[in-house]
Amino acid sequence: MKEITLKEFEEQKGLALVKFFSKACGQCKTQEKLLEPIVGNYPNITFTKLDIACCPTVVQKYDICTLPTILLFKDGTVVGELVGLKPRVLVEKALNELV
Repeated sequence: MKEITLKEFEEQKGLALVKFFSKACGQCKTQEKLLEPIVGNYPNITFTKLDIACCPTVVQKYDICTLPTILLFKDGTVVGELVGLKPRVLVEKALNELV
């Protein structure tokens, strides 16, 4: 997963999964390991991650209180949310509903 900047986040278009994380968050690292094998199964979805330390305004806007948080976007609009460490099967279910 590519780590993006605030500017890149704001410019995303199409279908996107954004994982909000902190470098000190152990569950965030585990979530990323669970996501890595499925990225190639969804070529129409952009998989990215955003460090909450660099974007407090985004954290506030989307009311992110728990890490990791995954937001699913369609053309800049949130269409799904997964809060906390989620198993691969739940992430895949949300992605299948997105496409």
